[in-house]
Amino acid sequence: MCRYPAMDESTPVTTEAPVDPPQPTSRWRRWLLAATAFLVLAIAPLAEKRYFTCAACGMQRHTVHALSFQVWKALRETNCSRWYRHNVEPHHEHIWVRGGVSEAYSLLGIRIGVSLSSGDIDGPLVRFGSGVRHLMYQRCDDRLALRHAFLRLSRWEKPDTTEREKQLALELALAKWEESGLAGPCPVPAQ
Repeated sequence: MCRYPAMDESTPVTTEAPVDPPQPTSRWRRWLLAATAFLVLAIAPLAEKRYFTCAACGMQRHTVHALSFQVWKALRETNCSRWYRHNVEPHHEHIWVRGGVSEAYSLLGIRIGVSLSSGDIDGPLVRFGSGVRHLMYQRCDDRLALRHAFLRLSRWEKPDTTEREKQLALELALAKWEESGLAGPCPVPAQ
């Protein structure tokens, strides 16, 4: 006697494996994967906001980069930039100096952290904020000479050069003038 049922032509023959119903654990895996992806988007620092200032007038610029692409840029006038436009020169090309502060954001717009880096700045000018430069411009007789001095401080000179030594001496002279409450004449020689 045969153990297998007899097959006749009316019995369909299938070669496909039977389809199992979805397991409840696979649904949880999908939810876990979606929650993990959302968490990464919420807390991973994938966007960065940087701050810049114009070396001449003190106007501020903010940029946001997400995944290495610039997605936003904004300019903001300051008291110094308004005063500069009316009292020094009405039009000029902005010389943007990167500051030492940047903020990290998630792609959902949540601020993750702030980075302060003195090694990341473009030059020693960022030591003097736009408010201090505004007061210096107001107290200096030769404003164009002071503007030229600020431009010299906007980028680091090469180390171990006489230009770097002059730059550091200029920064020190302006810092001492600031610490004195801008007492006495401007330390920048007239042109």
